[in-house]
Amino acid sequence: MINNTFETKDATRIADILRKSATSNRSASSFAEQMAKSITSADKARRRANAALAVGRQDLALIFDRRSRELGGEPMVITAPVAPMPTIEVGGVEFRQKEKFSDKPRIYFWKDERDTKDVLDMVGQRYTPKSLFTPLLKEVLAPIGRADVKVSWSQYAGCSCPCSPGFVLQDSSYAYDIHVTYRIVKVKATKKAS
Repeated sequence: MINNTFETKDATRIADILRKSATSNRSASSFAEQMAKSITSADKARRRANAALAVGRQDLALIFDRRSRELGGEPMVITAPVAPMPTIEVGGVEFRQKEKFSDKPRIYFWKDERDTKDVLDMVGQRYTPKSLFTPLLKEVLAPIGRADVKVSWSQYAGCSCPCSPGFVLQDSSYAYDIHVTYRIVKVKATKKAS
């Protein structure tokens, strides 16, 4: 029989991982990998996996489960709930002159002020901003005659830190950055992952 319990110290260790990743450039997974390597008992690794599941971090639970199995423990069955895929639509488009003409134009997406919750908060880590906003690109680019221009996603579109991600048009002759306001229309149900 598999034990699904964990101790307070295990929960504290998971909280430490999340706190460290929030205050550094490293991901929670890299901190979990580092911590898992130092664990010498399958039971301890299993408790950490259970603590990670308790706070909804299946990704971390898988790391500790893998370590538990390496140490001879039984594998866990971890099912991740799938966040529903929201349907979003363009609420408005604003064109702003680029800072430098030689720069490639950017497309930024901003939440409509009337939406109480951001779509990115709704879907957690299941969907990337790129996957959510790519379907809207043709609708934004077609009216300005740029529907066939190649675009690429950049987490650093707006500056050297990842605070303003967006799409980069591979056409530096267009003189404007595009700011798109989006709104959530509905949330589609998706299949559960197993």
